[in-house]
Amino acid sequence: NGVWEAGPDGTTPVLLKPDYFSKNPRSGAHVDFLNDYAIPFWRCASAAIREHMPDAIIFAEPVLDMTQPSLSEQPVLDAEMVGEGYVWAKHWYDGVTLISKSFSKLVGLDTVRMRPAIGRRMIERTHGGAIA
Repeated sequence: NGVWEAGPDGTTPVLLKPDYFSKNPRSGAHVDFLNDYAIPFWRCASAAIREHMPDAIIFAEPVLDMTQPSLSEQPVLDAEMVGEGYVWAKHWYDGVTLISKSFSKLVGLDTVRMRPAIGRRMIERTHGGAIA
């Protein structure tokens, strides 16, 4: 597809088309990931599941973009598109706790602003803001 090729050493990839995935290959228009890919995927996945389990309860997660949290909001999916029993399962994880496997009351990370959060109050505020 001409997106990349092996570099001179034969193993290191060299990117030839850095914006390849940002444009729709058919129209050339800028990709809106939620509407161009995520929603069609949820529709197809729902149809495939319901073919075998018509009464299934299906949990779907948003596409998370911590640099633009509004992009991870719930899309408009009605019962006609995905059927009844579709659960929008938006959730959030504290990255520092995931990595360290231990919660710290002293140090955290504001994942929206990508800045450290120092102290219990600041950690509570940043965590609350991330899930609001």
